[in-house]
Amino acid sequence: VTYTDAGHRGYTAGKLAESPLPQDFLPGFPYSIGDKSEMLVACVGYETLGLRTIIESYSEQQPQPKFVLSFSHDALAVRREWNTLRSLGHRTINHLKANVEVVAAWDAERLYSVLNNWSLSGEGLIMAPFGPKPLTMAMALCACKQEYPLIYTQPQSYNPQYTMGAGSMWAYVVKWEGIPCFDRPTQSL
Repeated sequence: VTYTDAGHRGYTAGKLAESPLPQDFLPGFPYSIGDKSEMLVACVGYETLGLRTIIESYSEQQPQPKFVLSFSHDALAVRREWNTLRSLGHRTINHLKANVEVVAAWDAERLYSVLNNWSLSGEGLIMAPFGPKPLTMAMALCACKQEYPLIYTQPQSYNPQYTMGAGSMWAYVVKWEGIPCFDRPTQSL
């Protein structure tokens, strides 16, 4: 799996996407009815794209969702994510201290580890991947392993001119010799 940052000129002033559809489970990650309580985990991006609706629909079951924010070397990018989080109505510092995890935008392995730790609490997770693609990949890998649902509000259109140029690139090896890389003992890598 590869990922490319925006170029040195960053992002346009426009929006990434328009007209999100109603919330739905991503294909391959359906909701399963179980006897576990569930915790909503939302990875926050630059735009809400219907994330508020998802949070409101799960607020009766789980009033304190967990949020994942990506940390970037770009201060403007960090500010945009925090503005998105504030626009969702979660402004109290106590809520943020207890329920926000900050992970580097490219550190899929770190988020995978955080999600696995949260799943050890005995609650199931419902994940809403609205952040950077490497963090979405971490959510998808955790969802595959634990059979958790992923929920999203798919936009009807994307802006192909959203970024200007291409920046740094990363590559992720998801499996090596049939074993998911994040589950391999570090001494065997």
